[in-house]
This record gives sequence, structure tokens and C-alpha cells, in this order.
Amino acid sequence: MARFKATARKSDSWQAKKFFYKKLTVEKLNALKTQMRSRDLNTVLTAIREFCQHLRNREYRKSLIRQIVDSELVPVFVKFLRSPNAEIVTEASYVLAVVSSGKVDEMRQILNDFPRHRYPKLLVSKDVDQDITKGAIRNTKAVVQAGAVPPLIALLSHDDDDVKQNCLWTIGSIAEDCAKYRSDLLAQNILPPLSQILENEMANQELLTYGAWAFRCLCYKRIARSDKHVIPAVIPMVWQLLQSENICILSHVTWCVARLTDPTNGAIVDELINVDLCKRLIELIPHRYTPLVKPVMLAISNIISRGPVQRKMLVDCSPWQNMAVFTDYLRCDNNILMVLCKVAWKLMSDKEQIQSAIDSQILPNLIRIVRKRRGRKLPNELVMLIADAVLGSDDQQIWYIADQKAVRAFCLTLPKISDTDTLHDVISALQSILRVGEDVRKLENQYENAYAAEFKAKDVEFMQSLVQHQDKAISRKARSIMSKHFRQKRKRTKQQPQQPQQEPQQEQQEGQQEEQQQEA
Repeated sequence: MARFKATARKSDSWQAKKFFYKKLTVEKLNALKTQMRSRDLNTVLTAIREFCQHLRNREYRKSLIRQIVDSELVPVFVKFLRSPNAEIVTEASYVLAVVSSGKVDEMRQILNDFPRHRYPKLLVSKDVDQDITKGAIRNTKAVVQAGAVPPLIALLSHDDDDVKQNCLWTIGSIAEDCAKYRSDLLAQNILPPLSQILENEMANQELLTYGAWAFRCLCYKRIARSDKHVIPAVIPMVWQLLQSENICILSHVTWCVARLTDPTNGAIVDELINVDLCKRLIELIPHRYTPLVKPVMLAISNIISRGPVQRKMLVDCSPWQNMAVFTDYLRCDNNILMVLCKVAWKLMSDKEQIQSAIDSQILPNLIRIVRKRRGRKLPNELVMLIADAVLGSDDQQIWYIADQKAVRAFCLTLPKISDTDTLHDVISALQSILRVGEDVRKLENQYENAYAAEFKAKDVEFMQSLVQHQDKAISRKARSIMSKHFRQKRKRTKQQPQQPQQEPQQEQQEGQQEEQQQEA
């Protein structure tokens, strides 16, 4: 995760730039070690600040962190956490935060420029960040073994916000590296001081963001059985953070909810799932920042998967309207689109819910997305959702879905589908739509099936090629579609060129009759 806390003052900006491009040599490192063992606090502070300045150099940061760990300087920095000098505590906590995480940069800059970032890097965690060093876990282990956890937890009650932020940074890095470290942090009673930080409404938003991220790391993935006792303390903190309007805090806490509600956690978090939680998650779906929607939809998907009681609780909160609002401005994020389709697929278990999806315009919006992209770069879940909606609907609902140009959407995606199950569902949906179209044609005495007329020549050719498909079910359905709806069309196309040849013969016969009448 990109996390940054600048400790240099504005007057020292030139000095920070001066050290930014310098590599820390072995001789200089030994000199700094000697200064850190001095009894003069000013000398120690100068040495630690120089470490901080060198750690901001991206090019040499990894090698410097390795030198700090190999030189056994981590216990020295941990000792400085108990120093009476507040500046030494601030700088030492910053160095430990960098060593434990493997990164430094841009946290403050991203927070300041957050409204201009559509997809903030701040929301990226260590499990998906490509810039985290391979030795980050080894460095975190060195910090833990040096006994840094007890003083870090004690410093969460410090008066200086900079110290708190650096401690939260280090604690979050420790928590997301290993399940054992998370259990150790929870066993050392970290939640009460963390809760005090999050409950302080007067705290700055940057500190609350650090606290929300650390809390998210503590709730990372599956909860161990030995940590069941912390659930009653976690639930109020989750609910309190969900009331925030800060986009960063909401993103972290919704990821926390998504992990807590995972079905692998069993029944230990059933107290967290209630009507108020479902309503709040549904309110966050049409949020203007789309990176927030993915954890929200994952949490909703996990709640639905936990059982029929939780599913009914969520359905009663009417999620379709907010989901449809989100699809109105959804553009190119296939990951969010995939999760959204999974949630909609789980909700559309009967015809009543399919009708709700139709009334809220979510199905027409999804069909429009397929047609707008012309079937390119679409997740299979989107096509399967539309196909399953057709297969689970009655004739009236199929007629409405087909009128939204669903046939064209299916025809655009057919050549690009590689999954056999998805291809089978799409062909079955086309078969149902064409059957309804044939019934309408007979009822209204129309010349041809209106939905079959939406097939272009290349679509008919591809359907003909599916007759030779290896899957017997796909081959049988494609053959049925071709024999029922497109054989007569091919015969008519063969007879059409003969009609223009008959018209000159009729004109010649009429001209001869007129000449005979004139001669008579």
C-alpha cells in the first residue's frame, strides 16, 4: 500500500532534495551507526533524520532497508520508540514503518489530491501491489522479533498525530503479512486504542484513514477460531466507520465487511449482518467513486451466499434500483461489472425478481452495454446473466427482453465466447426468443419472425457452423434453430433474383397487346 509521512520541515526542503539522489555508502552507514549509539540526543536525532532522508530515495531504498535489517539496526530503532524526545520517537516510528512495509511514497500527496483521482492508488493493498519488495515479509518479521508491537500499541495514545500515523502504518503492515501476526496483535488488545482513534470526531481525516486501513488489515481474510472473542468489539467499529463520508475510510471498511461476511467465516459474524447493514451497503452502490463499488458488491454477494434468511433480508431492502443507477454510468471496469452480474444472478432466482430487474431497467442497461461494446472485452458473467434471465422468464418477460435488442447482443457475443457452458446458455436463450417470436408471428399473421430478421448473414453463417460443434447439445440446438427459422429464408433468397427477369416479359406482353389494339 502506498503510505507516506513526511517528517522534513518546509525549511528543510532543499536539504531533503540534496539527500534524495545520494546513495548511502558503507562508510557513511557505519558513521551513522556510531552516531546512533551516542548519548547526545541531538546527535541521535540527526542520524535518524538522515536515515529518513535516504529512505525516500526510490532507487536505493530496497538496498538500504536490507542494510538496516542485516546490520541489526531494527532493535535500535525499536528502543528509540521509548525515548522521552518526541522528535526521536516520530523519526524512529517512521523508519520502522518504511522497513516493515517496503514502501514510502505519496500517501500525503494522494490524500491531498484525492478528489482528482478517479482510481486512487491509496486503495491498493499489498496483496495486489506489484511494487512491494519480495523481502517485505522478512523485514516485517525482523520488526516483530525486535519487540516493536508493545511500544507501537502504547504509542497509539500519543498526543502527536504524526506518531500515531506512523504506528498505524507499521501495525497495518504487520497485520496484513501473516495470520499469526494478526492474532498476536488482537491478543495484545489493540482494538481499544484503535477504537479511540476512530471514535474521535475531531481527529483529522488523514489519521482516520490510517486507522481504517489498519483496521482493515486486522480483519484480513479468514478470522481464526482463536480470535472469536474480538467479534463483539469489531462490530461497533465497523458500523461506526460505515457512517463516514470519507471515500478512503468507506473503501477500507467495506473491504473489511466483505472479508468478515465471507462464507468461510461461518456463523461467528452473523451478528454483523442485519437490516441496517444491508441498507447501508445498498446506499453505497450508486456512489460516484466506482472503486468503492467493488467491495460493496462483494459484501452483498457474500451476504446472499450465507443463506436464504440473509438473502431475503437483502431482497427486502430493494437493491435493484440502486444497481440500475450504477449501470447507467458504468464504463469500462470489467472487474466491477463481473461482481455486479454475480450479485444480480444470485438475486434473480425466480420470475418475481426477474420482473424487478426489468422494472428497474437493469437488464436493458446491461444489454445496452453489450451492444455498445459490440461484444468485445466483456466478462462471461454479463452474457450468462442476460441468458439466464431469458431462460427463467415467462413469454411476456421474454418478449420485453427481446424488444431491447437482446438478439443483437447475443449475436455480437456468440463468436467471442470460448466457454462451452456460456455458449450453451446463449443458444438456449436465442432458441426461447425465436420461439416467442414465432408465436407472435402466427398470432399477428406476420410475414416473418421479427426476431429472426435481426440475424445478419454472418450471424446465420456462424449458427450454421455451430451445427458441427463438438458438444452434442450445442450442435442439436443450432440445428433446430437453422431448420425452424432460417431454411425458408434461404429458399426465398434464392427465388428473389428470378423476379426481376419476369417483369420485362410482362411489359413486352402488355406492349404487344396495345399495338394489336391500335392496328385493329
